[in-house]
Amino acid sequence: MKSSTILDYYRDQPLSIRLHVLGRWHLFPFPALAQYLPQGEIFVDFGCGYGIWAFYMAQIRPQARILGSDPDDEKIRVAAAVASQHGKTRLEFSVGNAQDIPLPTCSLVSLVDILYLIPYGEQIEILHKCAAALVSGGCVMIKEIGSQPRWKYWANYLEEMLAVRVLRITFGHEFYFRIEQGWKDILERLGLQAKVIRLDAGYLHPHVLILGKKP
Repeated sequence: MKSSTILDYYRDQPLSIRLHVLGRWHLFPFPALAQYLPQGEIFVDFGCGYGIWAFYMAQIRPQARILGSDPDDEKIRVAAAVASQHGKTRLEFSVGNAQDIPLPTCSLVSLVDILYLIPYGEQIEILHKCAAALVSGGCVMIKEIGSQPRWKYWANYLEEMLAVRVLRITFGHEFYFRIEQGWKDILERLGLQAKVIRLDAGYLHPHVLILGKKP
Protein backbone atom coordinates (compact mmCIF):
# COMPACT_ATOMS: atom_id res chain seq x y z
CA MET A 1 0.00 0.00 0.00
CA LYS A 2 1.34 3.44 -0.89
CA SER A 3 1.57 6.24 1.65
CA SER A 4 -0.92 8.26 -0.44
CA THR A 5 -3.52 5.53 0.21
CA ILE A 6 -2.93 5.68 3.96
CA LEU A 7 -3.21 9.46 3.90
CA ASP A 8 -6.45 9.24 1.95
CA TYR A 9 -8.08 7.56 4.93
CA TYR A 10 -7.30 10.60 7.08
CA ARG A 11 -7.80 13.35 4.50
CA ASP A 12 -10.70 14.93 6.43
CA GLN A 13 -8.84 14.94 9.76
CA PRO A 14 -7.02 17.99 11.19
CA LEU A 15 -3.58 18.81 9.83
CA SER A 16 -1.84 17.68 13.02
CA ILE A 17 -3.28 14.17 12.62
CA ARG A 18 -2.44 14.01 8.92
CA LEU A 19 1.15 15.02 9.67
CA HIS A 20 1.37 12.42 12.43
CA VAL A 21 0.14 9.70 10.08
CA LEU A 22 2.54 10.80 7.34
CA GLY A 23 5.50 10.80 9.69
CA ARG A 24 4.55 7.45 11.20
CA TRP A 25 4.21 5.88 7.77
CA HIS A 26 7.63 7.02 6.58
CA LEU A 27 9.46 6.22 9.82
CA PHE A 28 7.95 2.77 10.41
CA PRO A 29 8.50 -0.46 8.39
CA PHE A 30 4.84 -1.38 7.87
CA PRO A 31 5.46 -3.41 4.67
CA ALA A 32 8.25 -5.41 6.32
CA LEU A 33 6.10 -6.15 9.34
CA ALA A 34 3.16 -7.18 7.16
CA GLN A 35 5.20 -10.03 5.65
CA TYR A 36 4.72 -11.96 8.91
CA LEU A 37 0.94 -11.66 9.20
CA PRO A 38 -0.69 -15.08 9.59
CA GLN A 39 -3.92 -16.16 7.97
CA GLY A 40 -6.90 -16.07 10.29
CA GLU A 41 -10.31 -14.70 11.19
CA ILE A 42 -9.60 -12.41 14.16
CA PHE A 43 -6.63 -10.06 14.67
CA VAL A 44 -6.12 -7.92 17.78
CA ASP A 45 -4.00 -4.77 17.80
CA PHE A 46 -3.16 -3.42 21.25
CA GLY A 47 -2.09 0.23 21.36
CA CYS A 48 -3.51 0.93 17.91
CA GLY A 49 -3.39 4.72 18.14
CA TYR A 50 -5.09 6.29 15.12
CA GLY A 51 -5.39 2.84 13.54
CA ILE A 52 -2.69 3.04 10.87
CA TRP A 53 -1.48 -0.54 11.37
CA ALA A 54 -5.07 -1.81 11.67
CA PHE A 55 -6.04 -0.22 8.35
CA TYR A 56 -2.92 -1.62 6.73
CA MET A 57 -3.66 -5.12 8.01
CA ALA A 58 -7.19 -4.79 6.64
CA GLN A 59 -5.71 -4.27 3.19
CA ILE A 60 -3.43 -7.31 3.51
CA ARG A 61 -6.00 -9.61 5.17
CA PRO A 62 -9.43 -8.30 4.06
CA GLN A 63 -11.20 -11.39 5.38
CA ALA A 64 -10.04 -10.77 8.97
CA ARG A 65 -12.00 -9.04 11.71
CA ILE A 66 -9.58 -6.57 13.29
CA LEU A 67 -10.02 -5.32 16.86
CA GLY A 68 -7.97 -2.27 17.81
CA SER A 69 -7.69 -0.72 21.25
CA ASP A 70 -5.82 2.17 22.82
CA PRO A 71 -5.99 4.06 26.13
CA ASP A 72 -6.22 7.40 24.28
CA ASP A 73 -9.93 8.03 23.73
CA GLU A 74 -9.31 10.82 21.22
CA LYS A 75 -7.20 8.55 18.99
CA ILE A 76 -9.88 5.86 19.17
CA ARG A 77 -12.54 8.41 18.27
CA VAL A 78 -10.55 9.33 15.15
CA ALA A 79 -9.85 5.69 14.20
CA ALA A 80 -13.52 4.73 14.58
CA ALA A 81 -14.67 7.75 12.57
CA VAL A 82 -12.22 6.97 9.76
CA ALA A 83 -13.32 3.33 9.67
CA SER A 84 -16.98 4.34 9.50
CA GLN A 85 -16.35 6.95 6.83
CA HIS A 86 -14.60 4.43 4.58
CA GLY A 87 -16.97 1.53 5.20
CA LYS A 88 -14.45 -0.62 7.07
CA THR A 89 -17.05 -2.69 8.88
CA ARG A 90 -14.59 -5.43 9.87
CA LEU A 91 -12.52 -2.95 11.91
CA GLU A 92 -13.64 -2.27 15.47
CA PHE A 93 -11.98 0.18 17.86
CA SER A 94 -12.35 0.52 21.63
CA VAL A 95 -10.77 2.49 24.47
CA GLY A 96 -8.74 0.49 26.97
CA ASN A 97 -5.40 -0.78 28.20
CA ALA A 98 -3.85 -4.04 27.03
CA GLN A 99 -3.77 -5.11 30.68
CA ASP A 100 -7.54 -4.90 31.07
CA ILE A 101 -9.15 -5.82 27.76
CA PRO A 102 -10.29 -9.47 27.51
CA LEU A 103 -9.03 -11.31 24.46
CA PRO A 104 -11.13 -13.48 22.16
CA THR A 105 -9.64 -16.57 20.59
CA CYS A 106 -7.60 -15.09 17.73
CA SER A 107 -4.92 -15.66 15.11
CA LEU A 108 -2.84 -12.57 15.88
CA VAL A 109 -2.10 -10.19 18.69
CA SER A 110 0.12 -7.28 17.71
CA LEU A 111 1.82 -5.05 20.27
CA VAL A 112 3.51 -2.35 18.24
CA ASP A 113 5.77 -0.03 20.24
CA ILE A 114 3.71 -0.21 23.44
CA LEU A 115 5.25 -2.75 25.81
CA TYR A 116 8.21 -0.50 26.70
CA LEU A 117 5.70 1.83 28.39
CA ILE A 118 4.24 -0.92 30.60
CA PRO A 119 5.88 -2.11 33.86
CA TYR A 120 7.82 -5.38 33.58
CA GLY A 121 5.45 -7.52 35.61
CA GLU A 122 2.45 -6.34 33.62
CA GLN A 123 4.30 -7.07 30.36
CA ILE A 124 4.49 -10.73 31.40
CA GLU A 125 0.81 -10.84 32.31
CA ILE A 126 -0.19 -9.34 28.96
CA LEU A 127 1.96 -11.76 26.98
CA HIS A 128 0.63 -14.72 28.96
CA LYS A 129 -2.91 -13.61 28.09
CA CYS A 130 -1.93 -13.18 24.42
CA ALA A 131 -0.32 -16.62 24.14
CA ALA A 132 -3.31 -18.29 25.78
CA ALA A 133 -5.73 -16.67 23.31
CA LEU A 134 -3.96 -17.83 20.14
CA VAL A 135 -5.23 -20.59 17.90
CA SER A 136 -2.69 -23.12 16.60
CA GLY A 137 -0.54 -21.33 14.02
CA GLY A 138 -1.43 -17.95 15.49
CA CYS A 139 1.19 -15.32 16.32
CA VAL A 140 2.14 -12.72 18.86
CA MET A 141 3.92 -9.82 17.17
CA ILE A 142 6.03 -7.68 19.47
CA LYS A 143 7.46 -4.75 17.57
CA GLU A 144 10.01 -2.91 19.70
CA ILE A 145 13.21 -0.92 19.39
CA GLY A 146 16.35 -3.02 19.24
CA SER A 147 19.46 -2.45 21.29
CA GLN A 148 21.79 -2.30 18.28
CA PRO A 149 23.27 -0.29 16.69
CA ARG A 150 23.73 1.90 19.73
CA TRP A 151 23.53 5.21 17.88
CA LYS A 152 20.08 4.30 16.57
CA TYR A 153 19.03 3.14 20.04
CA TRP A 154 20.05 6.40 21.70
CA ALA A 155 18.54 8.54 18.95
CA ASN A 156 15.26 6.73 19.49
CA TYR A 157 15.53 7.02 23.27
CA LEU A 158 15.84 10.79 23.07
CA GLU A 159 12.90 10.93 20.67
CA GLU A 160 10.77 8.90 23.07
CA MET A 161 11.72 11.18 25.95
CA LEU A 162 10.40 14.09 23.91
CA ALA A 163 7.19 12.33 22.83
CA VAL A 164 6.30 10.84 26.24
CA ARG A 165 7.53 13.32 28.82
CA VAL A 166 7.56 16.67 27.02
CA LEU A 167 5.01 16.71 24.20
CA ARG A 168 2.72 14.05 25.78
CA ILE A 169 1.99 12.58 22.34
CA THR A 170 2.33 9.04 23.71
CA PHE A 171 0.68 7.70 26.88
CA GLY A 172 3.19 6.74 29.57
CA HIS A 173 5.58 8.05 32.18
CA GLU A 174 8.51 5.62 32.51
CA PHE A 175 10.35 3.30 30.13
CA TYR A 176 10.62 -0.48 30.58
CA PHE A 177 12.88 -1.61 27.75
CA ARG A 178 14.11 -5.18 27.27
CA ILE A 179 16.76 -6.46 24.92
CA GLU A 180 15.60 -8.62 22.01
CA GLN A 181 16.72 -11.88 23.59
CA GLY A 182 14.73 -11.03 26.70
CA TRP A 183 11.49 -10.83 24.72
CA LYS A 184 12.34 -14.04 22.87
CA ASP A 185 12.98 -15.89 26.13
CA ILE A 186 9.61 -14.79 27.54
CA LEU A 187 7.70 -15.99 24.47
CA GLU A 188 9.49 -19.33 24.53
CA ARG A 189 8.64 -19.81 28.21
CA LEU A 190 5.01 -19.27 27.23
CA GLY A 191 5.23 -22.17 24.79
CA LEU A 192 5.64 -20.18 21.57
CA GLN A 193 8.20 -20.71 18.83
CA ALA A 194 10.02 -17.40 18.89
CA LYS A 195 12.51 -15.61 16.69
CA VAL A 196 13.97 -12.12 16.38
CA ILE A 197 13.76 -10.33 13.04
CA ARG A 198 15.50 -7.04 12.34
CA LEU A 199 13.40 -4.52 10.39
CA ASP A 200 15.63 -1.45 10.52
CA ALA A 201 17.42 -1.56 7.15
CA GLY A 202 17.00 1.90 5.66
CA TYR A 203 15.35 3.35 8.78
CA LEU A 204 16.65 5.74 11.41
CA HIS A 205 15.18 3.67 14.25
CA PRO A 206 16.45 0.18 15.19
CA HIS A 207 13.11 -1.53 14.54
CA VAL A 208 12.95 -5.18 15.57
CA LEU A 209 10.19 -7.78 15.49
CA ILE A 210 9.97 -10.56 18.06
CA LEU A 211 7.59 -13.09 16.56
CA GLY A 212 6.05 -15.85 18.66
CA LYS A 213 4.09 -18.60 16.87
CA LYS A 214 1.83 -21.09 18.64
CA PRO A 215 2.55 -24.67 17.50
